[in-house]
Amino acid sequence: MKLEIELINIEPLPLNQVFATDFRTKKRFKSKKYAQFISNVNGQLRNFKSQINKFNKKYSIDEHYIVTNYKFYYPILLKSGRKISKTSKDASNLIKTIEDVIFKQLTADDSQVISVSAIKIHSENIRIYAEIELKNIKHII
Repeated sequence: MKLEIELINIEPLPLNQVFATDFRTKKRFKSKKYAQFISNVNGQLRNFKSQINKFNKKYSIDEHYIVTNYKFYYPILLKSGRKISKTSKDASNLIKTIEDVIFKQLTADDSQVISVSAIKIHSENIRIYAEIELKNIKHII
């Protein structure tokens, strides 16, 4: 079974923007950007409630492992179109933030993910595509 989610007009948030620090107290807390990101993603995940419910009913920790594929569409190239911008965010840092929010809606835990792929795609139409696939655990034992 494959769960496919496309989140429109949500810019990927890198892991290094998830927490902020109060330098006076030295305490870390969720950043405002992350709180807004969570709210935006959860708002759009409501559109996928029936697919998420089907996924949750199908998933069994004893029978499945998970493979994920992420595509992050947003402007990443310089205007010259020849170089990747240094401000384009690390692909690996984008995975954890979206994965954590999505997996809070699933009965599966992200520790069950054994394969992850991610790609950044230059696009003016900002969106995040996530594909979460159940695989039979018998195939890896």
